[in-house]
Amino acid sequence: MSPRSGLREIRVMFQATAGATDIQLSRGNVRILAQGRTHRPVEGLPATSLRAGTQRQLWVRFEIEEPLRQPVLSFTDDMFAPRGEVRRALAGF
Repeated sequence: MSPRSGLREIRVMFQATAGATDIQLSRGNVRILAQGRTHRPVEGLPATSLRAGTQRQLWVRFEIEEPLRQPVLSFTDDMFAPRGEVRRALAGF
C-alpha cells in the first residue's frame, strides 16, 4: 500500500535495450492493462533516450485501487522504430 494515497502500489523494474535504433521512454509510453482498464504510472521513468545498442534498468510506479487479474505491462508504439506495441504479462497483484 502506498503511504501517501492508501492505494495499492506497484513498482515495475525493467531492463530496456535499444536495438539498431534509439528509443525514447517516458511515463507516457507505459501503462498496465487489466480488466478492461488502463492504469498510468504516477512516478518514475523520467523522459529518457536510449542510444542504439545500449541498455538501462528503469523503474515505474503505479497506484491502483483494485486487485489486478492477468495484468499486462504495455509500452506504446511511439517509442519504437519501426512502430509497434510491446506487451509483457505480469503476475497478478
